Amino acid sequence: MLLGRSPRLRAIAGFAIAPLAPALLLAIVLLAIGGEHATETLQYTPYAAFVSYPIALLFGAPAFFVMRRRHWNGWRAYLVAGVLLGLLFFLLSLVSMEGGLVEHILATLPFALTGAVAASLVFWAIARPDRTGGDSDQASRPSA
Repeated sequence: MLLGRSPRLRAIAGFAIAPLAPALLLAIVLLAIGGEHATETLQYTPYAAFVSYPIALLFGAPAFFVMRRRHWNGWRAYLVAGVLLGLLFFLLSLVSMEGGLVEHILATLPFALTGAVAASLVFWAIARPDRTGGDSDQASRPSA
């Protein structure tokens, strides 16, 4: 398989596919919960994808390059990066907050964290930076 041979192609495929993970996750949760407003609320699913791609480019791509440079290539490193990116998205969402703080936290924080973690782990599963000769979770082993 051509994609499996090229780390660059795997990274590009990861950046193309992984930002869809939060939108897909939102759709699955809304359909599982059901209720009278589930299909109505599904209209927000494309918005999740619309938000995820700019975040992936603005924050995910630089995080990827920093992590590659430091040889943080394992899934745990990407899990931590996903949590941090989710917290960053949440903090940025406080700027446009409407309503009470508690309601905003309860509505936004769980989705921001799970969506960012899902996107990070999907990216890792596709790009597999640990298969390019780096250490899986070691921070600074010198290259040979």
